[in-house]
Amino acid sequence: MANILENFFNKYNLIFDIDLFIKQKAIEIRQQNKYRMPIIAATAIQRGLSLVAADKEFQKITDLDLIVINISVLNSIWKQ
Repeated sequence: MANILENFFNKYNLIFDIDLFIKQKAIEIRQQNKYRMPIIAATAIQRGLSLVAADKEFQKITDLDLIVINISVLNSIWKQ
C-alpha cells in the first residue's frame, strides 16, 4: 500500500501541494492504522489544525487533534 500512496503523491503533488512531511505522515498513518484516507489526517497534523469529522476511525491516530461530531445531531439541526 505504501507504494500505491507514494505513486499517487508523486503523480498529484503539483495539484495538491503535498509536502514531504504530509506524504510520510500519510504513509505512516496508513501502515499503522489501515485507515483508508490518511492524507486528511496527515494534512491536519502537519498544518497544526483540528480535524472535525463524524468518522470515529480518526480516533486511532494519536497525534491528531480530533473533534468528533455526531452526524444525527447535525441532521436534526439542518432540518430546522
